[in-house]
Amino acid sequence: MEQKILDLIYEVCDDKIIYTKKDVNMFDTGLLESMDFIELLMSIEEEFDIEIPPEDIKKDEMATPNMLVAFVEARI
Repeated sequence: MEQKILDLIYEVCDDKIIYTKKDVNMFDTGLLESMDFIELLMSIEEEFDIEIPPEDIKKDEMATPNMLVAFVEARI
């Protein structure tokens, strides 16, 4: 599952750093912007057949690849 989430992140940010530096803040480094983040969440919902309610979306809790993986794993 981690690999698939990383692949989805890569599809949006197009930078392989997310595979090697899984604690990189994707927002602070410019890897993800707001619209990219929305696209990524939609891809995750579709891929894993889950719904992420808007009230659960907190960018500071999903800022790194590792945080995003943990967030998704907790909902499956």
